[in-house]
Amino acid sequence: MEKILIGLDRDGTIIKDVGPLGKEKNWHEQIEFLDNAINGLRWFNTDKRIKLMVGTNQSWVAYGDYSENNVKEVHESLDKILQSNGVVVNSWQYCPYVSIDYAIEHGINLENNYVLSKSDSRLRLRKPEIGMLEKAAEEWGLELKDFSKIFFIGDRESDVMTGINAGGIGILINPKIKCKYYMEPGNITARNLYEAAEWIMKRV
Repeated sequence: MEKILIGLDRDGTIIKDVGPLGKEKNWHEQIEFLDNAINGLRWFNTDKRIKLMVGTNQSWVAYGDYSENNVKEVHESLDKILQSNGVVVNSWQYCPYVSIDYAIEHGINLENNYVLSKSDSRLRLRKPEIGMLEKAAEEWGLELKDFSKIFFIGDRESDVMTGINAGGIGILINPKIKCKYYMEPGNITARNLYEAAEWIMKRV
């Protein structure tokens, strides 16, 4: 059976971007799913060929705002909420690492264990690199080449480029655009996750 991989950014794509989610004691109260996001995810689950993964850059860990355990706790909570709404996400991935150049530019302590040299292979996890997609595929006993179609949906250019770098399509979520969606070389723009799902599901 044909295999399709759909990667999704987390903040600003599935849930509202509130900064370092998991830092505050009341972080559960900060979770807010974006309009129709759950319906879009549920639509993907109707096709048995599709594997869903969430991949999020979490540089807040490198900043010291919270720990990897906080990220994992947030993902466990989100996963439970989604499952209770009939949505299955097959893999949750995150990247806590930043390059030394990024750290210098953003004032992050260079002695931090999450600040890596450019040559460190762990930076491959950071979007727009495709390491999180590869890691998810590995969890399933697969490689990216085993998927006939790959998409990555997110609200940043790095998300679009992740899809393109994986040999697939990047979809930019941009609520400010007036048209429903349109296609440019290598990327598609949609107003929300549901609209992105609509575009994909008509073509797979």
